[in-house]
Amino acid sequence: MAFFDRRPALRESVGLLLAVTLCACTMWQPAVGSNDALLAAHPDQVRVTLKQGARMVLYAPAVHGDSLVAYRRRGAESSLITLPTRDVKSVEVEQDNPVGVLAAIAMMGGIVFLVGVSLKQGDVGHW
Repeated sequence: MAFFDRRPALRESVGLLLAVTLCACTMWQPAVGSNDALLAAHPDQVRVTLKQGARMVLYAPAVHGDSLVAYRRRGAESSLITLPTRDVKSVEVEQDNPVGVLAAIAMMGGIVFLVGVSLKQGDVGHW
């Protein structure tokens, strides 16, 4: 860790690239078929868009009667939310993004290259 302490610009660059690459691995995709069929498959989480335009991520969703029931957050302190299915405009599931994964691998290779070059050159703290 002392290496990154001496090179704040490199530390910030690596942190930013890591954050970007982690987000690139998955993406939200519209549900194939009906929203009810998707929810019957019991996904861990879904992103719901309401007819009024509000968008939210819900956990452990299920359909009970004519309502969508799910948790607003993960964990023991989360409360249940109930939404009438008629108010739901769309439901999306998180899926792997192959292009994003390849881009993440390329970015990680770039990070390894930059760290290797900076180790070889010595001081790069003046970026």
